[in-house]
Amino acid sequence: WRGIQSGGTVMTPGDGTVGEAKLGDYAVTGAKYGSPIFVDTSTDYFGIAASSFTPDAQLHITKSSLADVGTVTYGASVTLNLKTNQNFIVTLTGNITFANPTTAVAGMGGCIFIVQDGTGSRTGSWGSYFKWIGGTAPTLTTTAAAIDRVDYIVKSSTEIQAVASLDVK
Repeated sequence: WRGIQSGGTVMTPGDGTVGEAKLGDYAVTGAKYGSPIFVDTSTDYFGIAASSFTPDAQLHITKSSLADVGTVTYGASVTLNLKTNQNFIVTLTGNITFANPTTAVAGMGGCIFIVQDGTGSRTGSWGSYFKWIGGTAPTLTTTAAAIDRVDYIVKSSTEIQAVASLDVK
């Protein structure tokens, strides 16, 4: 890293003398300093390279973590983009079909909050990728303002195992 002082003199700071406060956000990438952290803009993935750790290494988070709850615009058929959110909420103003996501990657997981509007009586159906206990999708609670929650985990790009908690109060 080199800088130019206001007088035009080129200066090269010593090793370890440039702190975070002097750098802009994202000014130094993992590739530039050999970090195991990577960003793949072609897939929108951010991660830590597995080659940087022993095979039994685990990610340890000392504070809480969170994933936003993305609002889904109601439509008669909705395809959730699992790359844009992990958790979703949709308010039903009519019957809905949750179509098979095209962005499912093994290991993804989250939940879907399904809210009945003030009228209620809205039903839901699910694409073939969604797999349920006993092989049958749940019947949504149809009471006005009722809330159901579907938790899911992606087993493969074409199999999403799901379980429903109905009429959560």
